[in-house]
Amino acid sequence: MMDQKLHGLSTQEAKDKQLQYGKNILPEQPPPGNLSLLIQQIKNPLIYVLLLAGLITLIIGHYPDTFIIALAVMVNTLLGFIQERKATNALHALKHYVANTVTVIRDGKRQTLNAVLLVPGDVVVLSQGVKVPADGKLVSANRFYLDESIVTGESASVKKDQGDPVFMGTTVASGQAVMEVESIGAKTKMGAIALQVQKAEEDTPLQIQLKGFGKQLLIVICILVAVVFIVGTLYRFN
Repeated sequence: MMDQKLHGLSTQEAKDKQLQYGKNILPEQPPPGNLSLLIQQIKNPLIYVLLLAGLITLIIGHYPDTFIIALAVMVNTLLGFIQERKATNALHALKHYVANTVTVIRDGKRQTLNAVLLVPGDVVVLSQGVKVPADGKLVSANRFYLDESIVTGESASVKKDQGDPVFMGTTVASGQAVMEVESIGAKTKMGAIALQVQKAEEDTPLQIQLKGFGKQLLIVICILVAVVFIVGTLYRFN
């Protein structure tokens, strides 16, 4: 059984599996443009209230109040924009942990391949300093230790033996091993992390309540503005 494992896949088997499973790359959603992110920050009932209040203070000549309100809107928009951009930065940070090239055994021979070409069933040779290119299990291990901090947060290296699972993005601290690939790309633990950092954050209950309050406040302010405008117009003509 061990000899069959170390023979690896044939070139044709690898091609067929790549058609089935795709490439070994982290899932990446098209990032929104800067303008789109800015607009998203402004699309908030509370921001509408502030903008309306700023317009009113501008019309009646209370320029210091207008400046303060405009500054508050700008700071809120900037902070929201920076927060949204963190998802893109986090994805770039994850890509730093993805292997570029790997040593695989195909057709019974060692070959150096681009990591994106890995498929489930591939046999990969791991040595010190190498990043694990996919999720899988160890076929053999010799004094093998992994730095799994990117996945588990544990700073100390972990000893791995034959049959133990290994995960994409972890780094070989010492020793040598051979792994069989089981999951690639989005199906790996690293792929799940990549999807999570790109996922839009859900509003907290407090944020939902604030948005509801903001909508109600906006309606009240619009009514008051309309009343003030009508009363002012009638007073002017009288």
